[in-house]
Amino acid sequence: MNYRHMKNVSLTLAFCMLLSTAACSRRNKDKTEETSSIQSSSSGSLADTSTDDTTVSDTSDTSTLATTDFDSGSDPRWGGGPMNRPKSFDFDLSFVDDVLVVDYGKSTVNVYRARYGESVPDWTDDTWTFSSTYDVLKWTKGSLNKNGPFWEKDMWSVPNRAKSVDNILNVETVALKDLEDGGDIAAKLDVPPETEVLCWTYEIDGFPWEYFDGSDWITVEKDIETVQYVQMSSQYVDGLPLTGSRTFCSGNDTFEWEGVIGPSRLRNNISETYPEANYSKIDGDCTYCFPTNTYTITDTVLEDQPIVDPRDCLDSIREALIYDPAFSNQIPSADNPFLVHIWETEVSVYMMELSYVVLDPEPYEENDPNLSSHELTLVPVWEVYFTVMDPHDTRLLQNRKIMINAVTGESLYSKTYGPDENEVLYPQSDN
Repeated sequence: MNYRHMKNVSLTLAFCMLLSTAACSRRNKDKTEETSSIQSSSSGSLADTSTDDTTVSDTSDTSTLATTDFDSGSDPRWGGGPMNRPKSFDFDLSFVDDVLVVDYGKSTVNVYRARYGESVPDWTDDTWTFSSTYDVLKWTKGSLNKNGPFWEKDMWSVPNRAKSVDNILNVETVALKDLEDGGDIAAKLDVPPETEVLCWTYEIDGFPWEYFDGSDWITVEKDIETVQYVQMSSQYVDGLPLTGSRTFCSGNDTFEWEGVIGPSRLRNNISETYPEANYSKIDGDCTYCFPTNTYTITDTVLEDQPIVDPRDCLDSIREALIYDPAFSNQIPSADNPFLVHIWETEVSVYMMELSYVVLDPEPYEENDPNLSSHELTLVPVWEVYFTVMDPHDTRLLQNRKIMINAVTGESLYSKTYGPDENEVLYPQSDN
């Protein structure tokens, strides 16, 4: 695989969402269209100091979506990323039946101070390849890569949405040692082979292999029926992964926890090339994804904090979604439709995972030479995994995640600074 393709793939994986796939036994397919009727009781306005005058209409009716009021007659009705955000909007938010809660057996958590450590070295060799299953994994989730070989030839050459959602929901936890090549991965990363990891299984029947003839980066066997995807951490603290993040959205987000941490942002990437590693064997049966950063714990801020049940936090999940509701600045068209935000959509939470997010209070600088002096905070969060579907177009699907505070049960996103508003943390922002 050429370097240019590898770099594009790694950045896309890190910031856009390779958040699901692979695993270990299918969950009930019937739940694809089933969602519980739990709905947040209100959808209040953002603080006056947030992104703009955007508000969310207050409604408890989960059967219909509120009528949107666009600023300037944006076209199409759901198109355009934060610049076409309506003054008021709503979306249908619910948990799927049998929502998966992954707490790794923990009932309490800590808050830590930390420093940047080392980056996991690249160990690509004749046995392990980097991202050779990337296009297959994207396809099985109903996602398309605009730069991919079949984007222009057959835009909708992907599974139907119901099948894609089945793949996304097909996740469970499994011990690393019980997975194909899991013992080798455990040894390379120096983590216990008993470590529990997230594992998806994707069915790939119908994949358009003909579009990939001659592509040197895809080594998956053409007769393969399923592919596994494992999401884990390169480092664990208290048995929890350090994977806390959000799927990349349109702005630079600020995070706060009153009395514990001031305005902070997501951590820098130590590696200049691969913020997330995605390794698989040549046959592509199983892909392992993990962040390449590691950290050194320096102090404990809070100890033995009880965690909240995330199933009681739908209001906070809604607030977190509202904070940065646009996925892209692009504007779709009738000939090139794709989801770019959550308004007028159906949002279904299918999994919540307990983990630590690493937050940095220092201004962002790419390739910062002074990273070692940054005092980081490890904050326990529930990572909320959800799908976004357009009820008016059965093709359109997004698979994403956000975070809420695992101790308070509240949104971790700042009530003072909206996306792209914190000029201290993001001095190089174009906004």
